[in-house]
Amino acid sequence: MISNCTFVGNSTSAFGGAVYGTKSTTIVDCSFVTNLSSSTASCIYWKNGTNLVDRCSFLGNVASATDSGSGCVVFSQLGKNMAARQVVRNSLFAGNMSVKKGASVASCSGDTGCTPSMQEFLFENCTFAQNRVDFKSTQYGAIRCTGDYVICATNCLFYG
Repeated sequence: MISNCTFVGNSTSAFGGAVYGTKSTTIVDCSFVTNLSSSTASCIYWKNGTNLVDRCSFLGNVASATDSGSGCVVFSQLGKNMAARQVVRNSLFAGNMSVKKGASVASCSGDTGCTPSMQEFLFENCTFAQNRVDFKSTQYGAIRCTGDYVICATNCLFYG
């Protein structure tokens, strides 16, 4: 578990500007501010498992790669043929930018050849404000998922 932490101004040329996880993780009461990835996931990159983000803020983070450049939280290869649940609740995503794909949250299973079975993404009581994708595409400013997923957003606000 990671709790009560602030990650400011971290950077990577690979995955996960602040956190890179390969197992199930819970992140609670944390702030991620102005982190940078010149590849994918300016804040958190999870490669496997069931994960929870609760009461966190993601402000002004950037993923800048023009070939992938996905969001500030990325779930990737979450377990071949394995059911998994990703929960993001009571969190704020504001002013984040991705060069190509989902500026706030992205899942890349379809991009990586993974064949997930019943992956669930639950977003509860979250705000997605003024997040943007700055590439000549129609990719997604708030949430982008590729692959077979159940996505549920409850009591969430999306604007800008």
